[in-house]
Amino acid sequence: MVEDRPTETLQQIADRYKTTLNMVRRKWSHHAAWPRPAGKEGQAFIYYSDEVDEATRVIFGLPPEEGSPDDLLTWEGVCAYLTKGTVTAEQMYHRRWKGTWPRGRVVDGVERWTREEAEAAHVAIVRSRGGRGNPLL
Repeated sequence: MVEDRPTETLQQIADRYKTTLNMVRRKWSHHAAWPRPAGKEGQAFIYYSDEVDEATRVIFGLPPEEGSPDDLLTWEGVCAYLTKGTVTAEQMYHRRWKGTWPRGRVVDGVERWTREEAEAAHVAIVRSRGGRGNPLL
């Protein structure tokens, strides 16, 4: 039986995540969470896109997906959500205190971020530091 799930090569994965092929090939694909190839397309291995997405969440230290990407979270909600991954509450406090965390939008007098914005900010901070503490970034 042939599955009709979308697949992609390492180059397509690198393009989608806006990183280098070398990073994906030599670092990410050697992580224990990286999926097994779904087959080959010419000389290149192909991977199921949904499995790649799950693996990158683990590599970036993001918690399992929950809710909608458009859910509005308060600062406490952002901290509670991201600390389910590999981020500690202390790291989140320092990110905000030092100004590395982006400003949210004010809704009903309270600063809020969408779940998608919170994840993007976390990944940007981790990647901008050269993956300090995580050699896969």
